[in-house]
Amino acid sequence: MTVRTLSILICLALSGCRYGDDEVYLLPDGYTGPVVIVYDEAAGVPLEYEEGKRVYRIPPDGLLETQASVNEGLIQQQYFYVDADGNRRPLRDTLIQFVDGTERGTFAFGQQIGSTSYSVPVVTGGDTTGWYSGDSTNLFTYTSFLVGETANRDSLWRQRDSLFEQYRDQRLAEHEARN
Repeated sequence: MTVRTLSILICLALSGCRYGDDEVYLLPDGYTGPVVIVYDEAAGVPLEYEEGKRVYRIPPDGLLETQASVNEGLIQQQYFYVDADGNRRPLRDTLIQFVDGTERGTFAFGQQIGSTSYSVPVVTGGDTTGWYSGDSTNLFTYTSFLVGETANRDSLWRQRDSLFEQYRDQRLAEHEARN
């Protein structure tokens, strides 16, 4: 066993890291744009496994609601384009580009995991002065990432923010209608 391998094993043991399920993301052929996966949705698609890996089939609009809970721990992720016949073509991630620096093409990058809680505006003298999270209801938990050329990341982030805000606003309206 090398010193490096031993060091990694010791760090993992001391940090309490655990392994999650590896993941496969299947994207429509040629898709570029944001991807948002929303977890724990009763009406979402059931969790699918393939060779022991979680499989997420991303729809053409980039928004997937799933019944699965968020996957935590150390995981390996694979990204594929899928054509009309079901053939898969691997999609690179940015680690290859950042290490090499010369690669051009489409990548999956900028992954985030988060949750959104219900907040209400605090209004003083007719102006919104802040937000109060008195209702700690978790609206949704999500993972998001971008698919495209890293040179277009600013535009892709804006698209992701727009998709995310539309979904959040829809969920806020549903929450307010119930209460």
